[in-house]
Amino acid sequence: MGFFSDVFIASDTELATLRPGAGGPEGRFPTVPGKGIDPVKLARLEAILTQYQGDILALVNEAWDDEHLVYAGDEESVHRFPETLSAALAQLLSEAIGPYVEVWAATEEFRRDGADTPKGRESLRQWLGAVRELAQRGLREGRSLYIWWGL
Repeated sequence: MGFFSDVFIASDTELATLRPGAGGPEGRFPTVPGKGIDPVKLARLEAILTQYQGDILALVNEAWDDEHLVYAGDEESVHRFPETLSAALAQLLSEAIGPYVEVWAATEEFRRDGADTPKGRESLRQWLGAVRELAQRGLREGRSLYIWWGL
């Protein structure tokens, strides 16, 4: 869990101001800071929220491909969230977060990180709740959901 994975919203015009090497979005865009959330974990979340039954690696390759890549530098990159995941997050009811977190935290990726503990699940619950609110705000304001990965 040593890399940053900050989720943020931005319009196309705002996004154009984000440059490689300038650091993450925090302080410049509405942002939910995170650590250790990678494309596989996000694909697992999308599969859980949308009841996707297919191959997770195919979902990863489709959802986090070059089409969604905004930029990639030596130690950072920005990707636009897939529409299906953005929509699922925006539609997620606050009272439904807990059961989804339980399933998400029990996945192999989180068990491997040791995040399937009560403390880890609570951190995920808070993060997912904040990302849900950010997705809803983005929908209201006509902004897209992005993730900045950096070392």
